[in-house]
Amino acid sequence: MENTDKEIWETTFKEVWMHFEKSKRLLLNPIGLATNPAWGTKAVPPVMELHLPCKKEELIKAIQATFDNCYKLDGHSSPKEGPAENYLGIKSERKFVRIFDKRLILRWTQKENYVLDIWNRNAQGKGYYDDLSTIVFGENIDYDYILDLIQQGVSPIIP
Repeated sequence: MENTDKEIWETTFKEVWMHFEKSKRLLLNPIGLATNPAWGTKAVPPVMELHLPCKKEELIKAIQATFDNCYKLDGHSSPKEGPAENYLGIKSERKFVRIFDKRLILRWTQKENYVLDIWNRNAQGKGYYDDLSTIVFGENIDYDYILDLIQQGVSPIIP
């Protein structure tokens, strides 16, 4: 990553965690697409709410439940859903964890491992979010790493 990208990520991450520190809770939801009325999809309630600090077991249970629900909602992630397919790159094998109102998504796929993407509507001139940080995890989910992010707000700078 370029230095400018690192600076953008650090700034965005700090802003995100300021919200976490105030609310002391996370709302996890299956794929964000399923909750956007603009795309004509049915609203889905959060799978689980986590209050901070949370135990590792609670985090694992919440994330796994979210992924399980994504499989059930596979129809929502089809290319027929329109613009969201192009913007989020949603495919049936991808599983998303959206954390409401905090502009942070933990995105898990079976094919990728620890990749950082910065989405910025102003910079790219498209999209439905202002600043969206995405952390992509591979098949072996490092729950300790995620828990560290949630509990301490440590910014992962990924080369």
